[in-house]
Amino acid sequence: MTFAQTIGVLGLLVGAGSLVFAFLAWRSSVRSESRRPKLELHVNDDHNPITFQSKEDGLVFSHVLATLVNSGEVAAHNIRGHVEFEPRGYVKTVKGVRDAHITDVFDNNAYFRWESLVPRPYPPIGTLRERSFLDSPRQFVIPITAMGQTRTELHFWFVCDEGASVEGIVDLGHLGDPIERSG
Repeated sequence: MTFAQTIGVLGLLVGAGSLVFAFLAWRSSVRSESRRPKLELHVNDDHNPITFQSKEDGLVFSHVLATLVNSGEVAAHNIRGHVEFEPRGYVKTVKGVRDAHITDVFDNNAYFRWESLVPRPYPPIGTLRERSFLDSPRQFVIPITAMGQTRTELHFWFVCDEGASVEGIVDLGHLGDPIERSG
């Protein structure tokens, strides 16, 4: 075998080897993409009702319960979020009463932060005694006041360091009226 033929064979082997490594890298990236957190927010369902405390002077005092769930395959870290109630000026977050995960409230907005959220199914399986609180989905309460029979929407956005995010709008109906629950 001549020197030129040897170089040609080596070139073919290097080319085939780089194709194999490129394929393995692509396959690994596809697998790691599927092994990400997947965030979901559940509001106004059987496990997260909206409770009403009282009606005074045209104001409805309510607690909006919501559950942030990681239905992915790996834990989510450094989760940040924001909820906003619409219409502005008619719905306000209550500043004096806070859930532990609410970092700030302003007007009709609330901001959240969690260190981590491990993947778990929703609704939670078993009683609280049967499962660790740290392993459960994160349920939180947002105390609000609404003026009169205001049709209210909840706009939300949550994101984690791994890149998973969830955003959307939930129609809460007319606060103060009986609410039809979804799902």
